Amino acid sequence: MRLGCKSNVRETSKKDVNKLRAMRGGQKIPLSVQAHTEQRILAHAAKIRPKKASQVRIQFRGPFCYLDAQEPDSPYLTHLCRLRYFTSDR
Repeated sequence: MRLGCKSNVRETSKKDVNKLRAMRGGQKIPLSVQAHTEQRILAHAAKIRPKKASQVRIQFRGPFCYLDAQEPDSPYLTHLCRLRYFTSDR
């Protein structure tokens, strides 16, 4: 090991930090948006699968909305998707 050598590790700039925050992104979903989103998802599910619309499970955690489905004869949930919420300024 040689003393006085510069390391290959670079310092993180403010621009890099902001870019990482933007990639991580999202904010907690407001209750009004949660209610509106849930209504839209259930209406769409009722339109495309009327008999199975009641088996759609919607959960909100932080900036995410998780959609799962459950078949009547199965105790397991099938993960459908995860949506991320961003404010309207993005």
